[in-house]
Amino acid sequence: MTWKPEPAGTGGGELCVLLGLGAILCAIPSRSVTRLLLLEEARLLNAGVLQVDASKFAVWDLAQLLGFTYSAPRSWLLFSVQHEGASVPIALRAGQCLAVELVTSSLRLPHGVFRARNAAFAGAFDPARHRKLTAGVVGLQLDPLGLLSETELDLSVARLAAA
Repeated sequence: MTWKPEPAGTGGGELCVLLGLGAILCAIPSRSVTRLLLLEEARLLNAGVLQVDASKFAVWDLAQLLGFTYSAPRSWLLFSVQHEGASVPIALRAGQCLAVELVTSSLRLPHGVFRARNAAFAGAFDPARHRKLTAGVVGLQLDPLGLLSETELDLSVARLAAA
């Protein structure tokens, strides 16, 4: 498969949380993020639930959701997803939070390049502008609301109910 980068459009970009995952630099719109924490700032309970103060969140690993292993998670990204009329609190284990900056998805992703979780891939960008922060070679702008399947959201609800 060959792919030629195409401009995604013009615009001023979006304020994003930049997360390093080795060769991948992930940009998550800050409007989706409730809170960012270091791993040690929260307590991981049994059955995939994270406790932050008095609140509980269903735990998912960003690298695993994207289909690879990343051995150095450093942060929790907290957000909520609407599912069956309720708000489901999610804790996403991720790499180091590198910065919060404007990101412009300047490259279109080829249609179908991500078969699983394609709703999560909002666009791509050249990480070269962020070279002082990371050695990442691919920049992906993600929509966290599209990361989890209906089945995974059902599992999240069940985990939280059991905690």
